[in-house]
Amino acid sequence: MPTVVSRAQASKGSLVEAIGDACSSFYGQSVPDAKLSAFTYRGFNFLFHGNLQFDRTALLIGHPGAPSEARDVMYQRGFSLVETFGGRSVDRGNFIPYTADGSFGPNLYVQDRALNRGRSKEGRQYRSLGRSAVAAGPNALMFAHPVYVAIRPSQASFSLGLLLSPALSHKSFAIVSMSSLLGTRIVCWSS
Repeated sequence: MPTVVSRAQASKGSLVEAIGDACSSFYGQSVPDAKLSAFTYRGFNFLFHGNLQFDRTALLIGHPGAPSEARDVMYQRGFSLVETFGGRSVDRGNFIPYTADGSFGPNLYVQDRALNRGRSKEGRQYRSLGRSAVAAGPNALMFAHPVYVAIRPSQASFSLGLLLSPALSHKSFAIVSMSSLLGTRIVCWSS
């Protein structure tokens, strides 16, 4: 993803479009027949793959803020969920954290419970990134890019990124890669 940011800076193009194009291309490599739909929902842009076997989000990107409304607990209960996945306890999680105004619907996924609740090192970093996004104000840009293995409906990992200024100075870019179900790991880069 740092290469995508560098290219967008060099071309003076839209960073949102550059990240969208890169994620769409990456997704197309693993699912060549995919027809991704682009739409906006509650202030975030989505790339979404829906078909007869599964619906899954390929990218969310937008400007985070404080939650615009109370958490809809009844809606979340309607999102069917197994208790464990891969031997680990899971929750209904949000790619873009609720604390950064992450919505429901295509933003929900099966998330490792320790990650979701901040009960692991990675979970605390995940929550901290959401708080940093809100504190950064309206110039922050946040994205979540799930990475899937072939046609499995659940993701193997996802990248969560926060760009802290529209100018993207070399100290303002951070991306966090997390494997939410298969042994969580975080890697940070600066460009």
